[in-house]
Amino acid sequence: MIEDKSIAKATLYFNFYVFQALKKAGFGSEILPQLKQWQEFIDYGFTTFPEHGVNSRSDCHAWSSHPMVGLLEITCGITPATPGFKHVLIEPQLGELTTIEGSVIHPSGKIITRYQKEQNGTLKCEIELPGDLTGTFVWNEKSYPLKGGVNNYLCE
Repeated sequence: MIEDKSIAKATLYFNFYVFQALKKAGFGSEILPQLKQWQEFIDYGFTTFPEHGVNSRSDCHAWSSHPMVGLLEITCGITPATPGFKHVLIEPQLGELTTIEGSVIHPSGKIITRYQKEQNGTLKCEIELPGDLTGTFVWNEKSYPLKGGVNNYLCE
């Protein structure tokens, strides 16, 4: 779908839904190559993201900033698992990245994730949850419990 030139390309705004579809289909790591378009804006000197592209009439459009959400929700994998964010699900889709760190503000404090892929293929992760927040970390279809404080795992 992403590489099929016979179908209309999603606009910056609608790429949000493309990213969500990729996540749902288990291809969340495919959003990383799609971020090249946003890198071009930075290369052109933009400090905010435009409405449609480099020749857009609006150089500051909130709907084009959704990759920030995608990186935290899909790449770092931080999502509410229950209503009210009483439990967190962390299921990263790192793609080709070997290291990434991300944080999300939670009503009880900050959720922080740090991932490092080792050369032997294992994933070293440190996940910090605030207070008494609990959660589940999922990697390669294996689930690991999370509790408030620092959680360290070495996953294959």
